[in-house]
Amino acid sequence: MNMLKSIPRAVYGRAQRELRDTISATMRPAHLFLNVFLLWIVCGAPLPAAAQFVQPGTKLMDAPPYIFDPLAVGLSADGNMAFVSMTCYSGCDNGTVYTFTRTDGLWSAATAIPVAGLPHGGIGWALGVSDDGNALIVGAHLDLTRQGAGAAWVMTRSNGSWTLRATLPTGNATVAISGDGNTAIVGGVAQFIPFGPLDGGTWAYTLVGGIWTQQAKLTSGTGPAGLSRDGNTAIVGGEVYVRAAGVWAKQATLNGGASSVAISDSGDTAISGSAVYARTDGVWTQVAALAGGGASVAISRDGDTILLGTGETLRFANGAWTQLPGTLPSGSVALSGDGSTALVGASSSSSNPEAAWVFVQGGAGTVSAVPMLSGWQALCLAALLVAVGLFQLHRSLRRPT
Repeated sequence: MNMLKSIPRAVYGRAQRELRDTISATMRPAHLFLNVFLLWIVCGAPLPAAAQFVQPGTKLMDAPPYIFDPLAVGLSADGNMAFVSMTCYSGCDNGTVYTFTRTDGLWSAATAIPVAGLPHGGIGWALGVSDDGNALIVGAHLDLTRQGAGAAWVMTRSNGSWTLRATLPTGNATVAISGDGNTAIVGGVAQFIPFGPLDGGTWAYTLVGGIWTQQAKLTSGTGPAGLSRDGNTAIVGGEVYVRAAGVWAKQATLNGGASSVAISDSGDTAISGSAVYARTDGVWTQVAALAGGGASVAISRDGDTILLGTGETLRFANGAWTQLPGTLPSGSVALSGDGSTALVGASSSSSNPEAAWVFVQGGAGTVSAVPMLSGWQALCLAALLVAVGLFQLHRSLRRPT
């Protein structure tokens, strides 16, 4: 039987009016708005605001006082492996490379990659990471077996252990490794034979049959470098080189002598100095100018996010590049594949020592630490939901029966 049909209409109507009158005073629209607003403030919840960079994320580590400024950094494509290299400046024999792993949003303690036995000085001058985080190239400004020359070491990880795979006879100016880990770029002063003649420039190396082999000298100059995921497009100091059938050739000069460069995984978007370039059918065109810059720049693997060494971030959407509000600390920078995680090797200042920071992307293009509701805020949120529910009930009771 329908219970409502067994209740006399007059009794039901009276009960309805009493319930309506009980909540009516506090549920009038003007009163409801004021009560909800005050409750929102008391709960300590933030009012809606424009997207911006807020507080820094996780500090991975502080640099010892003898470390050279700035730190070199790298990220795997998924953003779950971070690398920080620290070049010794004084008071030590060489630098150190640390790795960190993120699991369920939490970062592990620093793990030092075993490089102490390598014959080098100032290891960590430059660093590059493959997409999966299992291949690493580290540059040093001095190889003690090659007078006055730099060196680069390629290392790979298997079952959690790092192994030295190759020593490349330069790398004191720049290093880069492709996303697939099979091509490397090194630049600086080289000495291919111990005690032999010195040679300056930038070289391409490739991994063939498990052996790293010099493939070509790209240029007699040096400069910051980047590689596409397949290793077939390289940018060196503002000049673009492409590889076809194992042969390298210069494709374009974007702006020679750029102090910072980066390239997307596809090789079709590049940053050179203070400009963004796009490649279509082999032709490079400037598509945006950058207000910031610095000695470091990073682009996400998908080519849609740029982080400048001066802390500005740009996002590509609706056919145009737009700068996001706020800035991160300045220093050396790296981005994950989708641009949702950023790593900054922050330069030292009068108030802040060198340190490595991780930032994560929040909603609407923000970069911040992920907030958590306190118990009090959760209780207030529940009360807010109840208030909204009562308002909806009030509206339904006002409808004519």
